[in-house]
Amino acid sequence: MELHDKLLKLIDKLNDILKHETLSAYPLASGNCGMFAIALSQVMDAMDIDYSFKIFTTTKHPDTSIPLSWNDAIEHKIIGNHVCICIDGKNYDALGSVSDEALMTFFSPFLLKDCHVVVIPDKNIGDMKDYIQEQTTPWLSSDYLLELITDTHILDFTLPEKKEKLTEEDYKLLDALFS
Repeated sequence: MELHDKLLKLIDKLNDILKHETLSAYPLASGNCGMFAIALSQVMDAMDIDYSFKIFTTTKHPDTSIPLSWNDAIEHKIIGNHVCICIDGKNYDALGSVSDEALMTFFSPFLLKDCHVVVIPDKNIGDMKDYIQEQTTPWLSSDYLLELITDTHILDFTLPEKKEKLTEEDYKLLDALFS
């Protein structure tokens, strides 16, 4: 089975699981599009498959042909009306594989403005999470979505072992203990 077909099967399976769990008609959308893109990007990294991200936005950027970083998107106040991952020239989101034109047509009535596409090749997931938290309304975590993706066994990949990172609060507690 080709990667494209596996991704479509994965998206259908995740939607089925999450519809049952959340009673939401579109659980991978409704603010979770960016978290899904983050989770799927981690799988693509593990499979050594290249990808980029796209933001569908009402923010008019002077030159949307210039790729931005997530920090640029925050700095330029690019509104995150929708975020998807682009693999082999195809956009993947809660609906499956959808063209730029179809997404812009879909969002235009809701946004009441022209929709623009901004390409983000930046793979800094920490910065992306900051952007997603600031610009969308996620209610599922990328970690939970990654766990679901792993549990489906549709894609063959092995995630690198997680390194436990200390948080700023952890450092404060350690500092207090040893002061």
